Amino acid sequence: MANIIELRFSKNVDLCRATQRFSHYYEVEDFVGKIVTWEKMDEFYEKKYSDKMWWCNRYAGANIPDHVFKAFLASDLSDYSPEETRILDIVRDIEEPYYVIMTSDEALYVRDHEIAHAMWYLIPEYHDKARKIVMDNWDEVENIRSHIKRYYADEVMVDELHAYIGVYTRYLLGAFISFPMNMHSQLAILFSTYARDNKPEFISFGRE
Repeated sequence: MANIIELRFSKNVDLCRATQRFSHYYEVEDFVGKIVTWEKMDEFYEKKYSDKMWWCNRYAGANIPDHVFKAFLASDLSDYSPEETRILDIVRDIEEPYYVIMTSDEALYVRDHEIAHAMWYLIPEYHDKARKIVMDNWDEVENIRSHIKRYYADEVMVDELHAYIGVYTRYLLGAFISFPMNMHSQLAILFSTYARDNKPEFISFGRE
């Protein structure tokens, strides 16, 4: 069984603030591979959107692979929040490979989306099958690629496409974005097949 850790928060905004720097290091174009202070992170969003909480107010879940935590644990960063410190303490001694997903009581509808990312990273057979489905339909999802490119780095584009089209069509429908139904069906069936035997280890985090 894949080593998936699920941290459950009470509120979306608390989840996002606790995982913002980890997520950015992994999947946000301007920050990929960069470990920055909170001052620089907040300054970036203040300048770009006049709101340091812009990113935190947009998302309802997070997913982080082991190598991101490894980088932060090895860094000399000193301005960790109590929540970041607790997350790092939780993963510090977990044997690789592992993947951490973050969910909240406010938005459990994104849970499968986060699990899909974890299986993409941890299960080679699932990854290869899901990737093939995406690449076989690459031209047909140009509209979705153009939309999510605003939020995700190129390095995670195929993974994001598989998760959105497979198990998070709620978002696409809400944004009036069309998607190939056959592709959705293939990815949804693939997800269900593998998720059955790869349930996350649950940890309550920052909940009332």
